[in-house]
Amino acid sequence: FIGEHSYSTDEHPIAVGRPDDSDLALAAEFGKKIRKKIETADAMDTLYPVDVRAIKRPSQPFIPLFRFLRKVIKLRKSGTPLPRAPWVENESVCTHCGLCVVRCPAGAITKGDELHTDESKCIKCCACVKACTKKARVYDTPFATLLSDCFKKQKQPQTIL
Repeated sequence: FIGEHSYSTDEHPIAVGRPDDSDLALAAEFGKKIRKKIETADAMDTLYPVDVRAIKRPSQPFIPLFRFLRKVIKLRKSGTPLPRAPWVENESVCTHCGLCVVRCPAGAITKGDELHTDESKCIKCCACVKACTKKARVYDTPFATLLSDCFKKQKQPQTIL
């Protein structure tokens, strides 16, 4: 199901507000179908596995995808340095609450040293940025601009049962 992109910001929104009510209704219906499938199965062997490699990718409009890839190539060729991890832009704003530490799934931020992110562990998911109630943490990547500019059309969730 579709959710707000981790690089989404107020300045560069990417799927803001997702999942929306429609997405959540589809997710609830999907859950009901899964439950019914499990409850009506005679045995485990009737619950066949889904080969996710065989799932057809959702169609992607060619022009926005081409525009995005062209801009990515241009960005890479420009030599523009890309940020390696989120950072605390204004240290006086950070309250050292530790929420970024708790939310980081990679353990890239240490309690007591919230101002730093271990770049070798960071997976750039931006969970720390989204969790920071003071907006002290940022991840200003040019990819946010590219994604926001090139992919404005809302995608529909895809489910396989």
